[in-house]
Parts: sequence; structure tokens; C-alpha cells
Amino acid sequence: MATVQEALVAALDHQEAGRFAKADLLYRRILAASPGHPHALHLWGILAALTGRPDEAMDRIRRAIAAVPDIADFHVNLARVEAALNRPDRAARLYANAVALQPEAVEPRFQLAGLLQDLGRPAEAEEQYGALLTVAPLHASIHLNRALLREAQGRFAGARDGFRAALVLEPAHAKALLRLAATERELGRGGVALAAQHRAMSVSDDPAAAGPCSTLATLLAGEGLPEQAAQAARIAVALAPGDPALWNELANRLKGTGALSESVAGHDRGLV
Repeated sequence: MATVQEALVAALDHQEAGRFAKADLLYRRILAASPGHPHALHLWGILAALTGRPDEAMDRIRRAIAAVPDIADFHVNLARVEAALNRPDRAARLYANAVALQPEAVEPRFQLAGLLQDLGRPAEAEEQYGALLTVAPLHASIHLNRALLREAQGRFAGARDGFRAALVLEPAHAKALLRLAATERELGRGGVALAAQHRAMSVSDDPAAAGPCSTLATLLAGEGLPEQAAQAARIAVALAPGDPALWNELANRLKGTGALSESVAGHDRGLV
């Protein structure tokens, strides 16, 4: 007769292979033989989440935590269910539990930092990102997210440093390049911003996207290149002709070239 551990391994194999009915049957047999078995409850809860039954998932994983409260993975997986149900405050508390139990683990702390950021608790999020970088300094996404947090607070110099750090680790990271361009512009470094914007568009999966083209137009104009700015703005409106903001941008760039009648027409389109 198989041991409980062997049955758990078999159930998990079924679960990972998508044989959910067989996994469910094994978990039920394990729990009949060993009522309240925390690992069986935990895995059975994950199975419920996978099959679209979040309430059952939460009940099972909570029972596992009640039996053995000091296993970080139990808290992490319950947090994932709460996050999927759009309950970030509850998810954050559970990730905080996991962090307290396993301070060196990157994923729970990273998720906690992001949730704190989303919940409008920037000081706590900043603290978590700082702690993360002591254990995972080569993790580009940590540098990026902390930089985004600082940018949202108007701390552009600190944000710039973070975007640069992310780019040292991932030089072709389009989002980091785009945000670096934006922060350099805020810091009054138009030429550097323009170079970053060009780099971003060269590595992006969609280098001709309307938004980046419009930003490029603004940067080109700021660098005293009105003809190139107008051309970038024309590309932007061609890609998204229904966006009034892009027509206004084009009108402004055309005015810089002296094409006043076209500029007025562009502003008219921007009023639509």
C-alpha cells in the first residue's frame, strides 16, 4: 500500500499533467486516511484554484495554514488566490506573512512590494524594494519597479538611476528605455532623452507605435529639429488617426515648420 507521501507525489503528478479528476480523487483518499493533512489540503486547494473554484481553494489552504502556520508557500498560494479575486489588501498581508517566514525569498517580497505600490503605500514599497536589492541586486525588474515608483513620486533623479541600473542588466529593455527617456526629459536633458527614445524604438516589439512616435516628435522639436519632429508626428497620427491628442501634437509640430494652414487643420481634428 502506498504511503501518504507517495500518494501526494502521485496526486501532484496528475495535477501538473492536467489530470485533475485523478488528482482530486487521490487528495480525497489521502484526507480520508489522514484527516487534516496540511500538505494534502494545500495542494488540494491549489487544484480548486486551477479549476475555477476560488472559495474552495481559500477554505482548503486556510485549513492548511491553521494546521501548520509556518510554511511560507501556503501563505503565498493563498495570496495568489486573493490577488486573483482583486483583493490586494488581503493578498499583501499574506505575502507579508510569507516574507516574515522566508526573508531571503525573492518572489513573495517582490509581489508584496508591487501590491504596496498599487495600494498607495510608497514608503513601504520602497522599503521592500530596497530589501530585495540586497538579496537580488542583479534582478532587472526590481530596479525597474523601484524606478517607476520614484518616477510616480516625481523623484526623477532617483528614477533615472533605477532605469539605468535595469538597463545595465537588460540593455534592450524597451520599457526601461522609454521611461529613462521620460525622466531625462523631466530633468532637462533633451539630447539624452532623445537618444534613449531612439534606442527604445529600435528594440521595441512595436517600434512604430503611435505613443512612442508622438513622444519622439516632442523630443525632436525640443532639440531644434522641427522637420523631423513633424514627420514623427505624421507617423503617429497615421497609426492612430482617431486620437485627438496626436492630431494636436502634429498641429504643434507643423506650426514649428511654418506650415500654418496644415497646423490649423490639425488642431481642428484635435477638437473632434
